[in-house]
Amino acid sequence: MCLCFYSFLLIGQDEISKFDRYGPVGEDVYTDFHTAMHISDEVYKLQLKGVEVTEKMLSRFDKFIEIQALELIDNGITTIPEEFGMMFSLQYLGIERNDFASLPNSFPNLIELRDLHIYRASLDSLPFGIAYLSRLKNLDIQYNKADTLH
Repeated sequence: MCLCFYSFLLIGQDEISKFDRYGPVGEDVYTDFHTAMHISDEVYKLQLKGVEVTEKMLSRFDKFIEIQALELIDNGITTIPEEFGMMFSLQYLGIERNDFASLPNSFPNLIELRDLHIYRASLDSLPFGIAYLSRLKNLDIQYNKADTLH
C-alpha cells in the first residue's frame, strides 16, 4: 500500500510545473512586481510573464530576501545586475525569452539554487562560479549561445 501511494506521488509530481514545486505549499504567487515590492520580505514566489521589467526594477530584486521561486518570461530584460545574486533563498529560477548576454558575477552567491532554466536568451557564457553551486541539480539552457564558462 505504501508503494502505491509513493507511485501516486511521483505521477502527481510530474504534473506540477517546475516553478510550482518550490516555495511553501499554498503560498501566494505574485504576478505584479509593484505589489510584491510592498511586502518584499514576505514574497516566496514571483512570476512575471509578458510585463516589462526595467533595469531599475531588476536592481531591487535583492529586496526579495525570502524568495524561493522566480520566473521571468518575455520581459524585455537585456541586462541582469549584480543585485540579482543577492537572493540567497532562491531555489528555482526560470528565465525565458529575454535578451541578456551574461549572468552577473554575483550569480554563484545563489547558494540555495536547485533548478536553473534559461530559454531563448542571448546568453553566450556562464560564470565559472556556477560550478560551485552544490545544490544545483537541474541546469537547463536551451536556444542560447552559451558554450563556455568564464
